[in-house]
Amino acid sequence: VAGHPAGQFEYAKLLLHGTGVERDVSAALAWFEAAAKNGHEQAADYVAYANLDRTPDAEPGGAPPTEPTLP
Repeated sequence: VAGHPAGQFEYAKLLLHGTGVERDVSAALAWFEAAAKNGHEQAADYVAYANLDRTPDAEPGGAPPTEPTLP
């Protein structure tokens, strides 16, 4: 999956929804971020949406909340 943004995005969705794998929102966000860094626009939207859910006192670039809200 590394280096394939569409595959990274699809794997992230599986993790996010627990489809065929154990649900892991934090890992899903990491895969969405990887896909976004590789140019996947919809993955970038998911990352932006999750970042809106960060606490105001979070450090820039810090870890997201345990369960970020994703679409």
